[in-house]
This record gives sequence, structure tokens and C-alpha cells, in this order.
Amino acid sequence: MTELKPGEKYLLKIHDAAAYYSIGIKKMRRLCEEGEGIFAFCSGNYWLIARPKFEEFLEEKYLSGQKQYKNGMMEEEDPEK
Repeated sequence: MTELKPGEKYLLKIHDAAAYYSIGIKKMRRLCEEGEGIFAFCSGNYWLIARPKFEEFLEEKYLSGQKQYKNGMMEEEDPEK
């Protein structure tokens, strides 16, 4: 049986997702806790990440440019600026 590449898998563990998306493991764990029920769920002692849902999450929250990351917290842009 051949091993699937991370891009072919539907569910990824934190270590696999961190390597695939070039995000640190601690940051990935925090994102899982933030996105529980949206793209991640805890199964026993480890987190599973639904890759397609996580990619949608990244597009909405981080790549859209509608929100900025300041002081470790997500903040919406000021519409008056």
C-alpha cells in the first residue's frame, strides 16, 4: 500500500499540517483550538485537521486582507482609515 502525500489526504495531524503549510507546530495547535468544530477536532490525544476546511479558513481569515494580526490578536480594520 502506498503512502498518500499530505496534499492528497483529507485529514492531517498537526505535525503533517504544520509541515505542509509551513506553520509552526505551536501556532497550528493554537489554530486548532480556535477552529475546533470549523476545521479541526480532537481525537483522543491528537488533533485532526480537515485540509479543505482549513484552506477555506485560511482564505477567509488570513489571506482576505479584511483582518489584520496585531499583538497576537485578530482585529478588524478600521473602516474610517
